[in-house]
Amino acid sequence: MKIGIERKEARLRFLQNYWTNQVRNLPHVILNTPEDPSRSCAIANVGVKNMKPSELAETLLKKFKIYTVAIDGANVHGCRITPNVFTTTKELDTLADALKQLGKS
Repeated sequence: MKIGIERKEARLRFLQNYWTNQVRNLPHVILNTPEDPSRSCAIANVGVKNMKPSELAETLLKKFKIYTVAIDGANVHGCRITPNVFTTTKELDTLADALKQLGKS
């Protein structure tokens, strides 16, 4: 069954907002993705203060089993988070919790 472009966009936007809203105002988290829905959809870029993007990506993978891509150039420094329509909110809670933990260390 096809979900259609509108429903796919809505789902991906929901998922991105779901986890970014949990970490957007944390002092140690750097969210490089604007809140403006006309400037983003599914993909977001996030960093943690005092962590290089490659270090964040490695830690997320090894410690939390979360695969990301480190982006460190063109004035963007963080990890690209790209959920799929099948990504669950529980999986995104794991990401948000990991970012909260990493900011405390």
